[in-house]
Amino acid sequence: MDDDGNKSLDFQEFQKGLENYGVSVGKDKAQQIFATMDKDGSGTINFDEFLEKLRPPMSSARSQVISQAFQKLDKTGDGVVTVEDLQGVYNSKHHPKHKSGEWTEEQVFRSFLDSFDSPYDKDGKEFQKGLENYGVSVGKDKAQQIFATMDKDGSGTINFDEFLEKLRPPMSSARSQVISQAFQKLDKTGDGVVTVEDLQGVYNSKHHPKHKSGEWTEEQVFRSFLDSFDSPYDKDGKVTLEEFVNYYSGVSASIDSDEYFITMMKNAWKL
Repeated sequence: MDDDGNKSLDFQEFQKGLENYGVSVGKDKAQQIFATMDKDGSGTINFDEFLEKLRPPMSSARSQVISQAFQKLDKTGDGVVTVEDLQGVYNSKHHPKHKSGEWTEEQVFRSFLDSFDSPYDKDGKEFQKGLENYGVSVGKDKAQQIFATMDKDGSGTINFDEFLEKLRPPMSSARSQVISQAFQKLDKTGDGVVTVEDLQGVYNSKHHPKHKSGEWTEEQVFRSFLDSFDSPYDKDGKVTLEEFVNYYSGVSASIDSDEYFITMMKNAWKL
């Protein structure tokens, strides 16, 4: 799969690899799988990311003994192991770099924690380094605030969608207005949330291929339709105005002309 031998896969290599192994899922689905595997949002899948998704689920017995080991380390019981937790549990005196005087006890502890810590972003350090590389010097506290704002799902990493969302330019008032009109047409009950019930009589499911073949019910077609607008961080089968606007802000970013965008929206939603 790694055609250029750089120990990572870009999307083209990933899609080609799927096809070579007889996995035919289409470009959109392949992009969803790729985004799920690309945990650090770098646009490529490295070996650690690839391996993580290929691991089989562990038995409950294995999970249990791993939890017991973590609980022993987590002296404060707050669900997070820190340098303070390690004191009295992990003996640093026998570490070669501590014995030679090269490292302090705290450095040994931090090295120990780093072996378990996420490889994708150590407390936003990659993000802060990226800001500095592009000449944006804001200090650690401000960088962490920006990072937290961009990390919408609270995973401790910024994926491609989260990063892209914050880079989108603001929409003109004319575009925002036509998006709101489309949402209001869908939201029959006027409660600010579009549900399966709202779609009945507004969105025709009968022409959907999977409904025509009998594979999906009308409700399944409606849910699939809602999922395309629903937040990727919370798929609850309901679409708010914010989620609807966010979806179309992504579409808007690739269209220069207000006139073209508005015409497209009016045609699509018969406004």
